Amino acid sequence: MTEMVHDEFDNKVNQMENFHNMSKFELQEKLKEQQDLFEEVTEEQIIILGQKNLHLSSKLVTKY
Repeated sequence: MTEMVHDEFDNKVNQMENFHNMSKFELQEKLKEQQDLFEEVTEEQIIILGQKNLHLSSKLVTKY
């Protein structure tokens, strides 16, 4: 488990280093992609959790 956490941390550090090397335009494009993804996930969350007569496990509810 600890190794997995370290790997995830290393991946985040590598991503940050990659951001450091990006131009302002590339960063703006990446931000736009992330904003679009966030909006899509939020819409999906509203749809999934707003359905009536649908049993969702607590694990699935936590996911959304």
